[in-house]
Amino acid sequence: MNRTLLIMIVVVVFLLVSFGMSYAMEIFFRGKPKTREERKRVFIGAFIWWIFPLDVVGTKLAKLLHSLRWSSVKS
Repeated sequence: MNRTLLIMIVVVVFLLVSFGMSYAMEIFFRGKPKTREERKRVFIGAFIWWIFPLDVVGTKLAKLLHSLRWSSVKS
């Protein structure tokens, strides 16, 4: 199997599992949704809980990689 394809599969599985955990956490705190409106609210809440940590981690990782790149260029 191609290494790039394997990495893409691992990333997609990680994203799906992490979103599932966010959705489960949202149901745990709000309770099981009964109406369509409640399901929509739980889904939006889970999406916010899911995307915010990814954004924070991604930003920190980008800053780290940028600083490593520039430190190697200077020396």
